[in-house]
Amino acid sequence: MNAARFLFCIVGIAAISAAPLSADSINDLYDTGVGANRVSLPDGTSPDPHYSIVDGGDGSVANTTNIFNSVFWMPGSSTSAWVTPTSVYQYLPNGPFDYQTTFTLPSNADSVSISLNLAADDEVLGILLNGMLVDIPPSTVSTPIYTPISFSSNNVVAGVNILTFETLNFDPFGGINPTGLRVDGITGSYTVVPEPASIGLLGFALLLFCRRSEGPQ
Repeated sequence: MNAARFLFCIVGIAAISAAPLSADSINDLYDTGVGANRVSLPDGTSPDPHYSIVDGGDGSVANTTNIFNSVFWMPGSSTSAWVTPTSVYQYLPNGPFDYQTTFTLPSNADSVSISLNLAADDEVLGILLNGMLVDIPPSTVSTPIYTPISFSSNNVVAGVNILTFETLNFDPFGGINPTGLRVDGITGSYTVVPEPASIGLLGFALLLFCRRSEGPQ
């Protein structure tokens, strides 16, 4: 085997051993307040098909509202709407309101990267993926503007993964105190570990090539 072929075989074996990851899009992440076509739903739609409230208030299902009766909330758009425990402007108790959505991954998914624009009333305390804290948004995450959020995590599972937004409703003076969550422009991707069988076939083919390249110099 000449020097060039020998070097090719060494580099090829090293590349296969490294088994680089490939990235694919997550196709079932949705903004708040939209249907399967990713278009905003009518006011008062209940429940939101992709987000639910799992902690806080009376445990009622989420509602979407395009233009909420609060001057502090940005109006809805064709691509997202607010999700709230109730579709009317009323007092809600101080305390946590946690919103959950899910997405699916294949068995060979290794990690995810997710980006979104986030707003909340009153505050987002943290973002969890499958129960693990993956991001603590800045205190500026509140109405009436979006805060861009991006994070990556390898705390993933095959099948259904749960994304949780922990929010806090707080009014030191009591009275009318609505709460809600707005997610807009959410996108995500996941890395995939190559299947062992595929790596094995590539390795075998390279080994065969290298062996056939041996011979008198």
